[in-house]
Amino acid sequence: MGLTACRRILTCHDTIPLRYPERYMGVRDGGPRLGRAIERRRYRTADLVIAVSDATRDDACTLLGVAPERVVRVYNGIAIDRWSATESNESGILQRRDISGRRFALYVGGPDWHKNVEGMLGGLAHARRQGVDLHLLWAGHLTPDHGRRIHALARQAGVDDVIHLLGYVGDDELAVLYRAAVAHLLVSRCEGSV
Repeated sequence: MGLTACRRILTCHDTIPLRYPERYMGVRDGGPRLGRAIERRRYRTADLVIAVSDATRDDACTLLGVAPERVVRVYNGIAIDRWSATESNESGILQRRDISGRRFALYVGGPDWHKNVEGMLGGLAHARRQGVDLHLLWAGHLTPDHGRRIHALARQAGVDDVIHLLGYVGDDELAVLYRAAVAHLLVSRCEGSV
């Protein structure tokens, strides 16, 4: 068996830092100008770039300057059985989170600018003004500063009493929350997987 050349393969999930370098490329990243050059060089020198969506594939070519023949799209995988199976303790999980019998929208993720926290809270406030009794469950690790910022924005929007910051949620519980939610929120300004 012969030796094969070591190939340099990179996966590109999104190009958000290149779209908004002033927000996402600080001094540690080389700043907006040098940071862009570093990212372009990193991807242009790869033998193969895997993009998780068609949009990311297009961005890899246009924003990073990677030749189209060196970029392939491979969707992220999902274990459908794991997320569609009914949890035997579903009602117990909802009771423990004090949301049993409540209508809620679920957001899973962080508070980064591109996730549009203001848009989420504004949408929730709009729905409640229309008479929809809806809560927002937020699953994801947040620092104390993030929690304070979210609650301050929620107070400004008049929805602080219906926001539930759950912190980290394991996969089994998360699957229950996804199934029980009336909506899953994703109102991002930009995403690579769309």
